[in-house]
Amino acid sequence: VHKVLSKLNSKSDLKPTLNNLIVKGILDDEQTVEIEKYIKTLFTDNHFATYFNPENKVLNETEIITQKGFKLIPDKVIFTDNHVLVVDFKTGHQAESHQKQVKDYIKLYQDMGYDNVKGELFYTETSEVLIIK
Repeated sequence: VHKVLSKLNSKSDLKPTLNNLIVKGILDDEQTVEIEKYIKTLFTDNHFATYFNPENKVLNETEIITQKGFKLIPDKVIFTDNHVLVVDFKTGHQAESHQKQVKDYIKLYQDMGYDNVKGELFYTETSEVLIIK
């Protein structure tokens, strides 16, 4: 699921992304059916769906090198007219390390000169959104 979400820019990318992962041998047909069903269910969540607005510029799992030489790879960075939103998708339970990770991403974009940077964690199993400040 995480692999598929990391490749989507909009809802319409779901089917081609799944097909691409089948061709590459990453998914089989049975997995694809289950993942497609699951992600379509996630798209019924209005907040989740906003991450895939085709009008926004989106970077998916784009590697960024910090000034200290560390690599950071946010799941999704969404550039809107008003702000930059860093989103990290998680499964399982909340952890303080998840929040720290997103805070590091926020700081990184602020250091790159973006003024209004926000962060969110989206827990895919529960559709819970955690806003990071």
